[in-house]
Amino acid sequence: MRPGMMTDLRKPFLRGLSTLAFSAHLLLPAPAFAEGPFDPFVGEWRGDGIVTTSDGQQAPLRCKVEILAEVGERASQALRCASTGAVIVINSSMRLEQQDQEKVLVGSWSNDRGNAGGLTGKIDSRSVEVMLAGEEVEAQMISAIDGCKLTVAIEGQLGKIANLRVDLEKGC
Repeated sequence: MRPGMMTDLRKPFLRGLSTLAFSAHLLLPAPAFAEGPFDPFVGEWRGDGIVTTSDGQQAPLRCKVEILAEVGERASQALRCASTGAVIVINSSMRLEQQDQEKVLVGSWSNDRGNAGGLTGKIDSRSVEVMLAGEEVEAQMISAIDGCKLTVAIEGQLGKIANLRVDLEKGC
């Protein structure tokens, strides 16, 4: 063997070894990320429903609900519904807080008519239940999920709304 030949053979081998070592992390499984409490609800949901006013009139609705998980245990929900002659917009922002050995939802809501208030409630893997409170407002809002279907129901006094129920789906 001529002098330096061993060195010439080692260079490609060492380059290959360093490339393999550098890219080995790509072959390892990615760490599992913990699912947040709002993750099953996240997405853009669309569907139909019915609104009942405080004087008993009913109207069909076409709705879109967008739910976003935010940093930590926080989420926002934007509900937009339209019927002949009416538009309903309810936005909410909520977070999980530890209170008396229990996690509870707290946050705020607002609508397109300038009303706003606070909300409190609870969440599990299949539903979010909150009480909406504010001036002339005391209503329960339940968002329940079943696979790719989401039902949002509001009952109580929310301005002129006495009851709203919407069945929504997202493409999954």
